[in-house]
Amino acid sequence: MPPFTITLALLGVSALCAAGRGEEKPVDLRKLSGKWDVQQLSIGTTSEGDAVPTEIRAVAEITPGGRFIISVLDSKLVEWSIEVDVRKSPVWIDLTLVSDDNMKLKGLVELKGDTLVIHARVGDRPAKLEEKLEDDSFLIRCKRAK
Repeated sequence: MPPFTITLALLGVSALCAAGRGEEKPVDLRKLSGKWDVQQLSIGTTSEGDAVPTEIRAVAEITPGGRFIISVLDSKLVEWSIEVDVRKSPVWIDLTLVSDDNMKLKGLVELKGDTLVIHARVGDRPAKLEEKLEDDSFLIRCKRAK
């Protein structure tokens, strides 16, 4: 997949429609914090789980302060504020676009070893982590950066 296509796909994630406000949730990001190499990105129903070529250098970073940042070719592409509810199973994640606090996504997050998977969408939270993607959803799979 060409770098331009990956960039457009990541921008598309940030351009999803706004969702309603979520409930107040405790933030526990200790296990998720750090840098992650983006391995796979699927957006909406037209994507089939596209692998992200290593030359794109797509990196996701989750900060202890509750930010989820995606960078491509060492340039920040999109930044969300996140809240995680570890009391839910699977763990819930809510994302709010930093540049537009009306842009909200609800999702699920899974951490198994060094693999992080996030499935989020506008509106209702996905029922399952690996369920079929809708037009207003995305799935990102990452490996912890070495």
